[in-house]
Amino acid sequence: MDKPLFKRHSVFLGASGSGKTELSVNFAVAARQKTGRRLNFIDMDQTKGLFRARDFFEIMRAQGIDTVDTFSFQDAPVIPSGVGTAIADADAMCVFDVGGNAAGAVMIGQFVEKLPVEDTDYFFVINPCRPLSDTPAELERSMVEILYASGIDPSWLKIISNPNMGRETGVPLILERHRLLEGLVGGLGMSVHAIAAPEDMAGDLARAVDAPVIPLHLYMRSLY
Repeated sequence: MDKPLFKRHSVFLGASGSGKTELSVNFAVAARQKTGRRLNFIDMDQTKGLFRARDFFEIMRAQGIDTVDTFSFQDAPVIPSGVGTAIADADAMCVFDVGGNAAGAVMIGQFVEKLPVEDTDYFFVINPCRPLSDTPAELERSMVEILYASGIDPSWLKIISNPNMGRETGVPLILERHRLLEGLVGGLGMSVHAIAAPEDMAGDLARAVDAPVIPLHLYMRSLY
């Protein structure tokens, strides 16, 4: 039997600037459209005030996606009680956009025991065009900090390559940095699960790489 395209839960991790919010929003919209199942999107990114998934809640709600936003009280991150209820709902899927550093990753850590890898995809998004993600030592340090804080086992990760330099992004740059990343994660005993690219470049890229290509609708670019 073929494995399902979407597991019940999906968690998106990665350093700030990796593009995990863009990916998580795209993923949620695709999962809702392709499965028809109820879907909860949980914004757990407490590490920045801008470029948050909450900016696209109206878009997701128009697709029939339920949205849950975390918030702060006296500078302390607070998780709404509805998150546990959403995870426990056997008829619904959950997509989590997790904060881009150790402090942000702590928020998902309290739920990891309720998100077994059999039911959950743990995606770690890496943008090899960003500082702290373009050398083996820097990449390893960033991953260790996030995984230690979250309690997520490295063996659960599915690495998503997301080479991106905003409006300067093109297929040659994506290919160059993606191949760099393949070497970096290979040195850590890991491999790239898929590569993400703007939807207008995905076709050309798919003919040049072996990994699955995820076409991205650039919600961030249209907003900012």
